[in-house]
Amino acid sequence: MKSMIRNILILLFLLSGCCGSLYAQRTFRAFHMDSAISIDGVHEAERWIGADSATQFVQMEPVSGHAASNPTVVYLGFDSENIYLSVNLYQETEVLAKALTRDVLSKGDDCFALVIDPYNDNRSGYGFWTNPLGIQTDFRINDDGRSIDVNWDTEWLTASVMHSWGWTMEMAIPFKSLRFKPGSDTWGVNFGRGYPSNLETAYWSGTMSDDFRISQGGKLTGIIVPETKSKLTLYPYATLRYENNDFTGVSNNVKPDAGGDIKWQISPNVTGDATINPDFATVEADQERINLTRYELNYPEKRLFFQEGNEMYNTRIKTFYSRRIQDILYGAKINGKTGKYNFNALNARTLQMSEEDEPPSYFSTARVKRDFLESSSVGLTAVDKRNDSSFVTSISADYVLNLGETWKLSGQFVASVPGDLLSHSAWFVRFAKENNFYHMHIRYSEFGENFQENVNQTGYVVDDDRREVDSDLSYRWWLRNSLFKYIEVGSRNNIFWARTTGLLRSWNINESVEFYLQNRFSIK
Repeated sequence: MKSMIRNILILLFLLSGCCGSLYAQRTFRAFHMDSAISIDGVHEAERWIGADSATQFVQMEPVSGHAASNPTVVYLGFDSENIYLSVNLYQETEVLAKALTRDVLSKGDDCFALVIDPYNDNRSGYGFWTNPLGIQTDFRINDDGRSIDVNWDTEWLTASVMHSWGWTMEMAIPFKSLRFKPGSDTWGVNFGRGYPSNLETAYWSGTMSDDFRISQGGKLTGIIVPETKSKLTLYPYATLRYENNDFTGVSNNVKPDAGGDIKWQISPNVTGDATINPDFATVEADQERINLTRYELNYPEKRLFFQEGNEMYNTRIKTFYSRRIQDILYGAKINGKTGKYNFNALNARTLQMSEEDEPPSYFSTARVKRDFLESSSVGLTAVDKRNDSSFVTSISADYVLNLGETWKLSGQFVASVPGDLLSHSAWFVRFAKENNFYHMHIRYSEFGENFQENVNQTGYVVDDDRREVDSDLSYRWWLRNSLFKYIEVGSRNNIFWARTTGLLRSWNINESVEFYLQNRFSIK
């Protein structure tokens, strides 16, 4: 018994060692500015006299750990309102800039990215990505870079100018656009650069195992966050519609409508929102898609009331899919982070648009996620929908264990009612080892035969009644010769059976090899 305890303690010690940082983190001191800078893409050297600069970027690919092929110089400052960046990006080749679409992460252009971790928690943060045309992509980062949400949008400015020697870029991000820990003078930070002429990605913090790994970034010191008082903001609206239609028999009908939104900034890291009769007609339309599969399409959430904090529900078994909630009469939610706990809670009442629709329902959700170790987390989610004639409730527990730089263990268990536990529950466990050169994982899942019927009233599940094994293996070799840039091989496999009968329902095996040539042609 004593030897068993000793072996367990030794194993825990070794795991704690592999979860720790294996290199000294670089630090960068923020520069206090007396006044705002003009965001026009022109670097004003005189405004940055005495400021710290971030240089000596290191390749993540193609030659991991080697110095970047072109110099980059980054200056970061702040005043009482904004965070400012001014960047000089030098290069010998012509600047590539073609992308004109917002919120698309692509390395096809020359590009620059700022990654910040205002909570300094080594697992979550924000990304701001731009190219020489000034196109913006902003996104939330979770699970130490393994989860990216480009549907998140906020207010910020950027501008770029191309030169014969490269390009310059300036950026301004308001403090009010971020959530941060009050009183903290140290944030996580990293700067990344994409250089497509060499298929190169480089970061300031040192050798990265993959893009946007928060725990592998550096530290931003000397930041002075503004004091944020509790603030209440109202957004009312009113409309008046006149209808005169002989075909429908409606004539001289005047229909007024009114509603509004309330945003309560409780603290820099906690916000509350409420809405009454919201006007969702002004929301951007979904992109039209043709579905040739047997599974339901998944659409991103674009309604502002549901967006903030919605990324917390992006678990593999998705028990809350906000697009299930159509027009609502009213709703309220709270979202934020305090200490090691992230939390989000929401309640909304739907409208009955016609007699054929289901009666008005109440949707309630709550999620709490706790950080532990260096960049791991465990979460609990409860979702409930009920009306006068029915109800459905689900409880979900999930975990993400980032065991060192490349190892990851994750899993989830979901139970739902009404119904018996076995047929109305689902779970999975997944083990992975991955970085920008290779990826391998194996996942086993089980879904009860009546699970989808329950959970899809509030969530998004494509199928049930299945036992599933899924595995991926890929590796990329970067070559230094006159013909190939890299060769990548991959093996992606999936097979599942009916859980109730054991009948084989589907299998899919993909084996591939891709040759990427120096002239940018590829053969697959």
